[in-house]
Amino acid sequence: MFYISHTDINAEGLELLFRYKVMSMLKRKGLIRDRIIELITSWHHSGFNIYCTEIIYPRSTQSMENLARYIIRAIFS
Repeated sequence: MFYISHTDINAEGLELLFRYKVMSMLKRKGLIRDRIIELITSWHHSGFNIYCTEIIYPRSTQSMENLARYIIRAIFS
């Protein structure tokens, strides 16, 4: 789900919070262990990202298409 923020936010702090929440949920469900969490959090690029620049509106078809291309890019890399 995407949320629009109308104020300046600390993207780095929000990214750390997002990563913590995801890892906590996976651990609580028994899908991940502490050692894996340690490994992932030690990576320079953890795979978590918070996008805080241009707003992408739902009816902006070109922006939505660009976002979709970006999302599937990793699948083909």
